Amino acid sequence: MAEDLSPQLKLSLIHANLQEILKPEIIEDIILNQKRPLKVYWGTATTGRPHCGYFVCIVKIAHFLRAGCRVKILLADIHGFLDNLKAPIELVQFRAEYYKYVITALLKAVDVPIERLEFVLGSSYQLTSKYAMDLFRLSSVVTEHDAKKAGAEVVKQVDNATLSGLIYPLMQALDEEHLDVDVQFGGVDQRKIFTLAAEQLPKVGYKERAHMMNPMVPGLAGGKMSSSDPDSKIDVLDSVDVVRRKLKKAHAAPKQVEGNGVISFVEYVLLPISALKRGGDGEFVVERRDQEPLVYTNISRLKDDYAADVLMPQNLKPAVTNALIELLEPVQKEFATTKEWQEVEKRAYPPPGAKKKEKKVKNLGTKFPGAAKDVVAKPDGHVEGKGKAQVNLATGAEEAMANLDRLMDAHVQSGGSSGTPENDGNVDMVKRLLDSDAQAGNTIGAAGDDNDIDMLAPDNLTEDPSHALSRRSSASPPPELSPNRIRNQLADCLSRVRYAGSFTSSRVSQLNVDPGLYINDIGSISLPLTLENAKAIMKAAHQAPFGRGSETIIDKSFRNTRELNVDSFQLRNPAWTQYLQDIVTPLGIALGFADSPAGIEAVLYKLLLYEEGAMFKPHKDSEKTNGMFGTLVVCLPSKHEGGSLVLEHRGEKVVFETAASSEYGQSHIAWYSDVVHEIKPVKSGYRLVLTYNLVHTQHDGPASANMITEEKSVVLDILREWKRQLDARQPNLNKLAYVLEHKYSEANLRLNSLKGHDRVLSRYLKQNCNETGFVILLANMTLTIFNAEDTQTEEEDRDKDLNLSHIVDADGQLILSGAKLDDQEIIQRDCFDGWPDEVESEETGNEGVKETHFYRDAVSD
Repeated sequence: MAEDLSPQLKLSLIHANLQEILKPEIIEDIILNQKRPLKVYWGTATTGRPHCGYFVCIVKIAHFLRAGCRVKILLADIHGFLDNLKAPIELVQFRAEYYKYVITALLKAVDVPIERLEFVLGSSYQLTSKYAMDLFRLSSVVTEHDAKKAGAEVVKQVDNATLSGLIYPLMQALDEEHLDVDVQFGGVDQRKIFTLAAEQLPKVGYKERAHMMNPMVPGLAGGKMSSSDPDSKIDVLDSVDVVRRKLKKAHAAPKQVEGNGVISFVEYVLLPISALKRGGDGEFVVERRDQEPLVYTNISRLKDDYAADVLMPQNLKPAVTNALIELLEPVQKEFATTKEWQEVEKRAYPPPGAKKKEKKVKNLGTKFPGAAKDVVAKPDGHVEGKGKAQVNLATGAEEAMANLDRLMDAHVQSGGSSGTPENDGNVDMVKRLLDSDAQAGNTIGAAGDDNDIDMLAPDNLTEDPSHALSRRSSASPPPELSPNRIRNQLADCLSRVRYAGSFTSSRVSQLNVDPGLYINDIGSISLPLTLENAKAIMKAAHQAPFGRGSETIIDKSFRNTRELNVDSFQLRNPAWTQYLQDIVTPLGIALGFADSPAGIEAVLYKLLLYEEGAMFKPHKDSEKTNGMFGTLVVCLPSKHEGGSLVLEHRGEKVVFETAASSEYGQSHIAWYSDVVHEIKPVKSGYRLVLTYNLVHTQHDGPASANMITEEKSVVLDILREWKRQLDARQPNLNKLAYVLEHKYSEANLRLNSLKGHDRVLSRYLKQNCNETGFVILLANMTLTIFNAEDTQTEEEDRDKDLNLSHIVDADGQLILSGAKLDDQEIIQRDCFDGWPDEVESEETGNEGVKETHFYRDAVSD
């Protein structure tokens, strides 16, 4: 019973297996100080059929209920309708009822009492006048940009999207108030909506809530578990044979732990459920032929055995299959004996109508007896008559010519060409394109403010373009994409390339490991930090400097803290190394390195001590070594107030509070190096932290499983048409640049050192380039605006200078030291909004001060 649990055990249950918590001090205050049940809500849009991935959320709801929380489950029928009409309005009522049956049965299957559980139908309050007025008020303070960004990972992204996708995140934020809860719970893909709620609700007079996030668990096919991909998930009503077949086909490469959906199911479903049922440690048993069974009570040993090939896929899959069948048995039994549930299921998900089988017509040409006759061509390009199916290419002239062009391309690729050009090399050609803007080539690039860009260039131009022309129909040229349309269509497609990561990730640890801190001039330091030891460290440490350009400066008005270099202290507890790795791996996944988290190394850098009044004003971290992409901070047990860490990146703000858990707990947070952050002044006590440089050591790896692929065919068509125009020597763009989100030093300017979304997008571009004969390059870009203070002159008429520098290939090999870029060659239209990276003023006698603004970014060309 929850009443028998101590407050610390309740917090431990609430925090278990979460990837991230925003504002954990709200939760701790309610449990430790207010001593009342925590009010939590989890919302699920009633769209596709619930699958076994829902067990991940069910486990957490079970934890909340065991901890005495009052849990509301929002059956978000209106949200399901708003999300690109995923749930037709005629079906939402029945689907909401179906979800209630499924979720209730899943909770019963894990032996969790549901007296403190309440189901709420979204339409029961979201259609009231009060809710509508609140929605109007919230829409008056949230910009279109912020609403679209908030829903980017959740709401289906389509061309010419409806306004419903912007309303969706606003409603999810308002639900916190109208459901009267303390905390909203969801997956880490909801983070941007949670941030929107935290920032915007106070603007309309409502309090800020805490937010708890589950990790995203891989599906059986290795990517995200999705209702739209039948092979990635198992329906809760799938038969035993179907369950066995799907798990037999599941992606589980030998010795490969990361991205292994089968192992993730053990970690986040089977072991936690076993622990709930046993009332202690969970247990997962793997039977082996002619050998002793393997018994696992923690996931770390299972992963170690799998990586060492002690536990093999042929043993793991049957064990997971049997455990899942046993778990689903009571759910399916209840469905089989509940006629009301069966009736609701038929209405919620009516079977599709049977398709009439069409007789296949052989294409024998137009000369055979009985060939198409009485066919009449119409002015718009389509044809009519009894034989139109044999000759009709399209419904319009433009589409018909595009289809004809694709057919000719297919003919060329299948037999008329001399082969596919190699995608390495031709460095001289690329240099010529960038250096002289040659008419015969093109590059695609991506850029950031004095950051890197991705650039694409044709890989091989040795073939005479007239050969390509002669292989096309000579009747009339195919329809062309104008330079603006090429740029705009690429921008639209690339804006939908997403990744399940963030620029920062944090966690409050409930199970602390003492690092065994030993300071050379003092000796062993016990934790929590005592006042005596704090004073001794302050005496042994030196004032921390900071960098400004090439200078190293000590200025206590900008940075006021004490530090010890890594050679002045030791971490002597052998268990700390494993504890650190247990921290780093999930942080790597959260930061977007789901393809290679094992390649991330945390290199110890400093020990910092902040006393009362100590702070560090907004700044960015420098990349201190090759491969460094971020910073990890571990806050050790030392009671203090204040000292919040505030991070800002591309308009998104995260505040990480360390004070609430500082006396006995440990917390940690990681972020990318170019993220602006500051340490607010410590109000009392001492804030003791270890800092690490995060370095990516894996120089090669597969593309991220999180990148989307739906737009690939569209991007390929755009690039092929652009390439066709270049081959034909038609006036067009020579290169395009895409501005990246992060900034990079020259040492880290290569594909495998890119961060987060940049890493995913550039690999996505490279895949498309390899298939279309373009080359992807990276470069630093600087836009200089002269006389920037002149408000009388329109921005486009001011003197500007746009330059690329340190242009490298995907491996970081220097191609060219510099080149010019035209702003019409940048794919995005708003990449230089906001404050410049540098302002240079010049005194000019009796005239006013002239300002020169420098915007620096990285681009992908």
